[in-house]
Amino acid sequence: LMRFLILIQLFWYDPIHNDNQDLQITHKDGQLLVFKTQTECFLHVAENFNELQKFTNEYYKNKATVKQILCVLK
Repeated sequence: LMRFLILIQLFWYDPIHNDNQDLQITHKDGQLLVFKTQTECFLHVAENFNELQKFTNEYYKNKATVKQILCVLK
């Protein structure tokens, strides 16, 4: 059974802080985020883009930002 998840690729402002290239989004409000189709995943990304970008900036304390958001097979 195919399942898709959200993967955020990062752009680091300072290469010294290049700890990780990707951030996998697994939950929202305590609910598991796994999608049956890639389309369903991208619809969620489109509806929640600003929130995903804000979460990324806060998580990495403004040392990284969203380069691109992908929906990939789990």
